[in-house]
Amino acid sequence: MKSIHVLTAILLIIGSLSVGAQTTGGSIELGSASRIELASRDLLESLTWWARLGFSPIRRPGDRVDSALTLSDGQLIITLVKKSQPSPMVIFRVDDLDATKRNLLAMGYRLEADAEGGATRELRLRSPSSVFITIRDRRIENEVRSTSELNPVCGKLTELSTAIDTLAKEQPWWMKLGFKINRESTTPYPFVYLTSGFTELGIHEGRDIPSLALTYFMPDMLNRINRLREQGLEAAEIIPGPDSLPRNAIYVSPDGQLVYLFEGNR
Repeated sequence: MKSIHVLTAILLIIGSLSVGAQTTGGSIELGSASRIELASRDLLESLTWWARLGFSPIRRPGDRVDSALTLSDGQLIITLVKKSQPSPMVIFRVDDLDATKRNLLAMGYRLEADAEGGATRELRLRSPSSVFITIRDRRIENEVRSTSELNPVCGKLTELSTAIDTLAKEQPWWMKLGFKINRESTTPYPFVYLTSGFTELGIHEGRDIPSLALTYFMPDMLNRINRLREQGLEAAEIIPGPDSLPRNAIYVSPDGQLVYLFEGNR
């Protein structure tokens, strides 16, 4: 994963910056993401891996042990699905799917899919950085609430991270969906944090983030990474701190989902 050491150092610097927040309205208000779907080849293998990272099974209507399992770490809800689809898939709920579709098309959005299967109909979009989102009617997409507690293993989920060659391609795409600027800067490189409800998206210009990543920050991340290693969960890559200790790590799920653990305060 090229330039990841540079990316880590820069994200740590950004975490300490104090930047004024702004607000910018959007034409569609998607609100908070309800959950993230992750395609899985082997649900049991994936469940075991995520459980070691602090996720626990929760009940969600429609889940079946052979096709869909929902987990939460207290801050984020993920559903492991045994089907072929883009992954990860960020799920949103709206009151009127038809009105949302009309508005999206009028605003120039391109639908990747307007699919219907069984009792479920959904609109699927892809951002310029290839983050996939799905929009469903809230009467079909049941709300499952997180507890807002910190992940006992990874700590604080600070953002969903993505990257693109220039912010001007990605940022307006999300802002027209109701995301608002929380923080932005050009130092040490152009980046912006956008929020919608409880969902925070970090867009980083010119960085090496191959897909949407789950990013956690904690001041005691060294101890957390060491505990994971003692329990037999090895990181895909360790990024040592200035003292050469494993203070930052990248984990990759059996199905390729990236999880970043960084030491610091955010």
